[in-house]
Amino acid sequence: MKVKKVKLFGFLGAFIAPEIKLDLPDKINKNIILSVLTEQYPMHRTEFLQCNVAVNQVYIFDEEVDSRNIEEIAIIPPVSGG
Repeated sequence: MKVKKVKLFGFLGAFIAPEIKLDLPDKINKNIILSVLTEQYPMHRTEFLQCNVAVNQVYIFDEEVDSRNIEEIAIIPPVSGG
């Protein structure tokens, strides 16, 4: 398990914190990161499950990433506007 800094953007950064730390396994993907987040912040489960996840400035989905090579994780909620 590795402790990694995670940046929260949009309303999540405002409600929780702009940056948090998560204890993550060596191999991760989007679902694992979101699962750990919802365990730590269950009141924001619905919001987290709508977010995109970027690792080292690249969106990830189902592919596994080695957390030892991660420099940055970003949680990006959906945005809207005109």
